[in-house]
This record gives sequence, structure tokens and C-alpha cells, in this order.
Amino acid sequence: HERLSLAFERTGDPVAALRHHRAFYAVEREVQGERAAARARTVALQFETSRVRQEAHFERQRNEALADVNAALRSANDEKSALMEKLSHQATHDMLTGLPNRALLLDRFEHALVTAARYGRSLAVMFIDLDGFKLVNDTLGHHRGDELLIEVSKRFQATVRDCDTVARMGGDEFTVVVSEFQGHADASRVALRLIEALKAPIRLDDHEVTITASVGVSLFPEDGDQAEALARYADLALYRAKEEGRNTVRFYAPEMNETVQERSLIESALHGALERDEFALHFQPLVGVDGRTLMVEALLRWTHGVLGAVGPDRFIPSAEDSGAIVAIGNWVLRTALRQLAQWRAQGFEVQRVAVNVSPVQLSREDYVDSVTSALLESGLTGSSLELEITERIIVRDLQRVSLRLEALRLLGVTVAVDDFGAGYSSLSYLARLPVDVLKIDRTIVAAVGSQGAGERLVAAILAMGLALGLEVVAEGVETDVQFAALTNLGCQRFQGYLWTKPLPPTAVTAWLSRMPNPSGLLYLKP
Repeated sequence: HERLSLAFERTGDPVAALRHHRAFYAVEREVQGERAAARARTVALQFETSRVRQEAHFERQRNEALADVNAALRSANDEKSALMEKLSHQATHDMLTGLPNRALLLDRFEHALVTAARYGRSLAVMFIDLDGFKLVNDTLGHHRGDELLIEVSKRFQATVRDCDTVARMGGDEFTVVVSEFQGHADASRVALRLIEALKAPIRLDDHEVTITASVGVSLFPEDGDQAEALARYADLALYRAKEEGRNTVRFYAPEMNETVQERSLIESALHGALERDEFALHFQPLVGVDGRTLMVEALLRWTHGVLGAVGPDRFIPSAEDSGAIVAIGNWVLRTALRQLAQWRAQGFEVQRVAVNVSPVQLSREDYVDSVTSALLESGLTGSSLELEITERIIVRDLQRVSLRLEALRLLGVTVAVDDFGAGYSSLSYLARLPVDVLKIDRTIVAAVGSQGAGERLVAAILAMGLALGLEVVAEGVETDVQFAALTNLGCQRFQGYLWTKPLPPTAVTAWLSRMPNPSGLLYLKP
């Protein structure tokens, strides 16, 4: 109304004022429409901007989520690859030592055989077994046994070339495949280097252990051209190395098959031998210089229903490997003590009975208890018993062996080192061991009277025994010449065929009945 009045005042024409007013409102409505449209466009733009921002935000979130997923997938793939690699390694390598296992060795062995055959090269398979490893496990524990195996594997690996393979087959068994060498002599040098690698003592916490190894070798193409056959032949050679004293190398020879067949028969026949009452004890007297019987040594004999008489050198190794020696040794100890008690009841003056002890027996924690129980059962004191050990027992674990022997001596038991001079014969061992008797090995005694070196050795052992306060016994005395020479050297105790071979109990009873007195003969043959 105000705008219309103002237009009328300006124009003085009501029609013109109305037209002007209408035109103004038309423009006004147009402007308002433009403004509304602009506001609508602004709102639409704001909405579009918000939408674009939200889409960008969602896109970033999606990309970040995808990146996380991809990272997680990559990590999972890496873990999977690492796990697969680990599983693959475990499938082909020994978990303890990291050496190739049986599966990988067979693969490499087959490949090496193909290569050797193609290019006309030699190949050697070496089976290695650690001597006395079970004793280390039994005396020091499996943890230290594992440490020993790890150190041995490192030494073996450092000994061979990169083109050779050292594998652990399980337990204390190793296999080495050696390629690209020249002849038997080169293979022998490699095997001897493997043995030499173990010469230095191995430190296990507060224990120092000396371990040796036996090695069996078969050669391609001399011994065969198939992996299975060569492995079997190396195993046969290893058995021969262990049978012949251990800590040595033996190459395969065809006659070894017969030995293995015999061993298998013996191992099978040993089962139940005690229950079938197939074992018996023979006794060999030990005499003084005047011919009087001082004591007797119990010697195990086995007569099988099919195999017949089987010598101890044939069945004792099998009994030790199988663990049967524990029950057999316990039977020997109790039987020998009962027989001594019987002789004493008959009025015979026999100082004591000697019984041989296996390393397997002495390694057991309950061995001292077994000896105590046997003495109580027989009604005899410890002074009635002499236990004979070999030098191969001594070198396994000197500290533990010393403690066990000292416990036996506290019972009054006499401890003797048998076959002295045939093995390590270390004075340091003797000085630290609680022993009472040295028995000179028969190979040294055999040289007395015919070789000056034999007499000098006996004289040295006698002087050493005297210095250490030990009794010295000459084993394997067979001739008057040997007896006279040993007597002149100052030996006072003897054992051998010059007096008598090992006899069954009834024959020993007759022997004791004819025992000479000090004024009688120096010896009396049955």
C-alpha cells in the first residue's frame, strides 16, 4: 500500500502507478524466485558436498580396511610360509642336532649314487655309533646326553667337506656319505678323522666326558650299487668294529654276513636262558707263590640246547646291548656267593670269590643295593667278594664310577682292575680310583720269559702297584718259565692254566681238598 501510494505520488497517474506497482512485484517475485532457486542450489550443493565428503570418508575407511585386510593376509601368508618351511625342515632334519634325518639322507644318498655311477666316481657310506653313549645317559641324564650329541654332530660336520652329508639316524647313530674321493685309503682317512674328532674331552656342565666311536664302511662300486645293500653292509661293518674292541674302523667284507646271522641267533637264544637254567659257573683258583689257593674267580658258561656251548666273548656283547646282562650279572653274583659260603661250610679257607662286572651293571643306580642284598642273602661279609672291572668302565665317567666303587669298598668289597695293560692303562685313573688289585693282562704275561720287553712291563706294573699300595696278580700263566720269571720279578699272586683251567664247582671242591701246604709243591695240576 505504501509502495502504491509512493508510485501514485511520483506519477500522478493511478493507472501508471498500478502498472508500475505490478511490474515491481513481478520483478520482486522473479528476484525472490531466483533467490529461492539460489538457496535451493546452495542447499543442493551443500548436500552434494556433504555426500562427496561422506563418500570420500567411506572410501578412505574402505581403503584402510582393505589395507588392514591385505596386511593381515600378507602376515598370514608369511606365517604360513614360515610354518611350511619349518615343517619342511623338520620333515627332513633332526630336531635336536639340525642334521639331515633318515629321509633326507636317503634322498641325497640316491642322488649321490646316480652321480657317482654316471661319472665313474667312488662313494663311501659310513655308519657311526658312539661307544658307551647309553652309559652317559644313565649316569649323567638325558639332558647332558642331548648336549653330547649336539657337540658330536658339530665335530663331525667340521670334519667332512661341504659336498659330503652327515646325518643323524636316531639315538647315538650317525651316517656319513662321502663322495669324490680316491680309493680305499682316502675313505679310511676320512673315517679315522671322524674318530679323531672325538678325541678331545667334551665338557657337560661340571662333567668332562670322553666318548669314542665305532665306524663301519661300505664302498661303491666295490661292495654294491644299491643304496639299501650298501647301508646294510656298512651296518655289518659297524657291528664288526664294535665286536673287535670299538673305537675303530672296519670295512665291509662278505664273511660278515655269517657273523650277523650268528648274533641274531644268540640274541634270540638269550631270551629265557636264565629260566631254562642254561647258565653255569666255573671257577678258576688264584694261587700264591707257595701254590696255596687264595681265592677263586667265577666265570660264566652258557650251554644252549641248539647252539651248544657259547663262549662269553660271543654272548656277553649281545647281553649288554639288550640289557639282559643286568639279570644275568645278578644271578652270577648270588650264585658265586652261595658257592663260596658252601665251601666255607665244608671247611675250606678261601679268602673271597671274584665276579666280573659289566659297565651296564655299574651304571645302574641300584647296583650297590644289589650287591648288599646278595651279601645279606649269602650270609657273607663284603670282604668275601671281589668285583672285577675293566678299563673301559673307568674312562666313561670317572667321577661317578669312583663314587660307586667307594660305596662298594665301604661294604668291605675288594675292587680289581682286570686285564690291566690291554686298554688305556692311565696312571691318572688309577691314582684317582678306589681300587685294590691290578690283574696284569695275559698278553703281557705271555711275553714274559721270551721277550725282555714283557718282563720290563711286568716289573714296571709291579713297582707301580707297590707304590699305590695295590695287590698285583699275573693272569694267564701257562708255563714254568713264566712262573719262575714272574716270581723272580717279585709277583706273589698268579692265575692260569699252569695250575688249572676253570672248573665246575664239584671239581673245584676236589681241587681244594688236594690244596698243598706252604712246604708242599709250588703248584699242583689236577
